[in-house]
Amino acid sequence: PGVRDRLKAIIASQRRVGMADLRGEGFSLAFDPLSLTFVAELAVDARARRDVSFARNEVIDPKAFDQPAHFSAGANIGLAQLYSHDQDRFAPLAGGIDMFANLGGFDGVTLTAGVDYDGRRQGQPGGRRETRLPKDLFQSAVRLRAGEFSPPVESFQGSQRFLGVSAARAYSTIRPFQNVRPSGRRQFILDRPAMVVVEVNGVVVERLRLEAGPYSLSDFPFGQGANTVRLLVEEDSGQREIAVFDLFGGAGLLDPGVVDFGVSAGVLEEGGQLEYGSTLAATGFVRKGITDVLTVGANAQWADGRGQVGGLATWGSRLGLIQAGGAVSHNSDTGAQGYIVSLDYMREATLAREIDLRVVASAQATSKFFQTAFQNSAFNREQWRAAGQALVRYKAYSVSLGAAFVKGRRQEDRTDFSVSVGRTFQKFGVNLAWQRGATSDGVAETRFGLTLTTRFGGRWSSAARYDSQNDFREIGISRSSSGRLNDLSGDIRFSEDRNNQTIAGDLRYINNRFDAEIVSNRLVSTTPGGTTRQESLWRLSTLIGYADGAFGIGRAAREGFIIASPHRTLKNAQVSLTDSSGYPVARSGWFGPALAGIDRGYGVRRYELEVDPLPPGYDLGSGVINTFPGYGNGYRAIVGRDASYTARGV
Repeated sequence: PGVRDRLKAIIASQRRVGMADLRGEGFSLAFDPLSLTFVAELAVDARARRDVSFARNEVIDPKAFDQPAHFSAGANIGLAQLYSHDQDRFAPLAGGIDMFANLGGFDGVTLTAGVDYDGRRQGQPGGRRETRLPKDLFQSAVRLRAGEFSPPVESFQGSQRFLGVSAARAYSTIRPFQNVRPSGRRQFILDRPAMVVVEVNGVVVERLRLEAGPYSLSDFPFGQGANTVRLLVEEDSGQREIAVFDLFGGAGLLDPGVVDFGVSAGVLEEGGQLEYGSTLAATGFVRKGITDVLTVGANAQWADGRGQVGGLATWGSRLGLIQAGGAVSHNSDTGAQGYIVSLDYMREATLAREIDLRVVASAQATSKFFQTAFQNSAFNREQWRAAGQALVRYKAYSVSLGAAFVKGRRQEDRTDFSVSVGRTFQKFGVNLAWQRGATSDGVAETRFGLTLTTRFGGRWSSAARYDSQNDFREIGISRSSSGRLNDLSGDIRFSEDRNNQTIAGDLRYINNRFDAEIVSNRLVSTTPGGTTRQESLWRLSTLIGYADGAFGIGRAAREGFIIASPHRTLKNAQVSLTDSSGYPVARSGWFGPALAGIDRGYGVRRYELEVDPLPPGYDLGSGVINTFPGYGNGYRAIVGRDASYTARGV
């Protein structure tokens, strides 16, 4: 409250306030042009008393908005085709359909399913995607699921697809990872083949085309050091996901009495993708806020005689956020037992009102045979690891220092160091990164990276990059997307490494009914640090929706849609849905009514209606569609109404 009151006093009635004027004890706000993001930092002791409530109806009443259709359904259709420059020909066509159907509106249930087609797969080009039936309990922010899913996990728990039931507290927009799902603290799983851009400490180090399957950060260059690793995952269909692995593995504090949990039970996937046997399994975790500065939790997993039990505690001390965690495992088949323990620390502070400091440290010890309940057996090649990272921001400067050590078991020890320095100007930014890794047998590798960015104003920018690992050099210019109809965006780059030289491009177009993209001559590799090759592709995506007797076609959307149909009295007019800025997001036309997609539910969406031409004296009513959609909801709005007449007599 003290920080909030101070900010209110500074802002008062001013329309513009300098970001430097907002700096103070425990709070700072800065703009980072390298990532085009605002960075707000709040001291840990100030965060401990934040308001966290799962009863969202205290501030939002879904019944106060326009209501979704009792029954609605949608199908996202995507097509793509790769071009092989090595073979000088197009690969077979690939595509997929993601379907959802909602019964009951906001408080109802939603069935999701999908199919895949990839002509590159010999013998069985077609396949299906997960089928499940989720239901969200909005007031308590709980998601119930039945069917096929990856269970919610935390700490050192493992992940494997279930056929069963699940209940979990849902955060954010009640939307779990789709193609990228975490599997322990430093592992992840891809459900489908994808293009993965690996970013370490803000610097792109790899562009990989990976097949579906489990992966570890140790598979990527310097992924096991004291680094923040971000994975930008892009399917051929165009769907994009982001997964971030921070050195600090803590889950944060909960307010007193607030409970976070997830529990799942069913049979495990085994024998093949989306194939299930008879192995029963269960997994669950719970965390509870005890006081403003203390949160404790426990977790457990069991499958076919293999079990794991763990716990953790998070303390918001005056010196920083501290989390201790651990788990033990037992395998009844092999008789092996194991343990894992960890200690994480994070401190964020503002020094002398101008220096922002973030310090993170982590230590972890693992026994030889510790395993998750979903592994048949395990042999851990790490005895223990320790890492630390410090980030300092002062005005337009930033410096990051990191160090890590891994004690091996039947493998060499490894030491990693990293340094990055950044400087921002008004429309220009530079970032230098140096990394060095060495093993105890004397093998060492050093990497240097340079990134330059320039903003030209508006939507135009340029970037130049250099990476010493593969002598990679790239310079390009880009035009960001506005997200509006008929928008053209993309980039063109000159790229060169030890094996290839190319002019690469990416052109994206937003149509009223579909999204289209052409990617040309980008450099990718199939293994970390491997030889690159050129790749091109085209892709197209659209959505067909149905709600209350009306069909519509529009841009792809994952969580719902709004169909706006003209009344029969406006059959020759065009109906447009416009956003808060007055720009149209969907229009009616030859292919039927206007359809505006919803990518994320549980947020207020307000659209104004425009009709062209609008007959003189015609009354559209409020002329507004005001929605608060749940997961998978479809809306049907009829624009216009029958004429009304008034007679007066004297």
